[in-house]
Amino acid sequence: MTMLLAQTAGTTPDYWPFAVLGISVALIITLITVLRVHAFMALILAAFAAGLLAKTLPGEPEKSHWVQAIELATSEFGTTAGKIGVVIALAAIIGMCLMESGAADKVVRRFLAVFGEKRAGVAILVSGYILSIPIFFDTFFMLLLPLAVAMRLRTGKDYMLYIMAICCAGVVTHSLIAPHPGPLAMAESLKLDLGLTIMVGIVAGIIPVACSWTVMKWMNRRMEIPLREVPGMSLADLRANAEKPESDLPGFMASITPVILPILLISGASTLIAIQGKGFEKTDFKEPAALVARLKASSDPVAQAVTGQFSARTKQALAQHDAAQAPAVALQEAVVGEFNNLIRTKQLAKEPALQGVTLRPMTAALKAESPQADNLVRLNRSLLEDAFAPARHHRKESARRFIRTAFSGETGTSLC
Repeated sequence: MTMLLAQTAGTTPDYWPFAVLGISVALIITLITVLRVHAFMALILAAFAAGLLAKTLPGEPEKSHWVQAIELATSEFGTTAGKIGVVIALAAIIGMCLMESGAADKVVRRFLAVFGEKRAGVAILVSGYILSIPIFFDTFFMLLLPLAVAMRLRTGKDYMLYIMAICCAGVVTHSLIAPHPGPLAMAESLKLDLGLTIMVGIVAGIIPVACSWTVMKWMNRRMEIPLREVPGMSLADLRANAEKPESDLPGFMASITPVILPILLISGASTLIAIQGKGFEKTDFKEPAALVARLKASSDPVAQAVTGQFSARTKQALAQHDAAQAPAVALQEAVVGEFNNLIRTKQLAKEPALQGVTLRPMTAALKAESPQADNLVRLNRSLLEDAFAPARHHRKESARRFIRTAFSGETGTSLC
């Protein structure tokens, strides 16, 4: 213990990654605000700079550091664009349709009729805070942007306030509330209940939203941002739509559906993924002693295939465990961590030792789909549940149970 403390005390933290982050952010700001470089070019150049400033990069020393800095930036940009490009493009199309058809103006007129012009910004802020919980900020912003534009045309002022109402709500929920990636990852790392995390995040997010809204109102009183024309969106055409009698506009439900429907679909998918893709918890091991005993069994090919991918420390803890005693809490937590690492980083369906495991219909159906990403995590978890479930009579699940387990994320299966 003394040697370990001495080594820890003698280790100096590396602050260079934070320096690289600061330099990259400063470079982006300088390129956009001072040199007037297009935002896309500024971000790409900053990514190149971050790679060049990094001490080491994946793929070295087989490839040059300079080559890797460029290739990693371009490949990761392609990966990111592949994930969000289609969604943003469709959101932009929906936004254009809302503007040109007069649907956005219809929604704005109903907002003003209910909340009044003075409370229009607050209405966008509150509704945006709720609607942005399950949807990524970029998609959310593109869907609600037409409403801010239409509101500015209708009221003739406070354009920046309406835009920032969308931004204040979306940024806070994206940063603090699951199922957004950052909060979801932290909830899993800290082993927090997902439902509790969402509720606390919603309450805690009210504070930064209120603070940012106060600042935006102060800035809006001192700064007027004009509504500018963009390609494909003439201000004259938009004003013509705004001047139409309400009887010539689409109905309210037809107008609001293109905004609400994508949000409902994305929120349902996000919630389902968050529930079904979560890892194991210690409470999932109903008989920890039996599970540890099986993991130690040298004659069990499934157990050997799984423990063969454990870390050296966990293997040592399993080897030192006395089967006559209950597994220590530290050992149980270590096994939980190893199982979660397996389901998130491996393709267990390709393990030869797991080919003979009797699968439930839900697991077999998921395996047949060759799933990727979060669905692969679901498959890996289901495979481990089937492989290490207590001996039982496998009976055909009813359609009702299959649907319930598939959409709730609760398999109803305990491990040993």
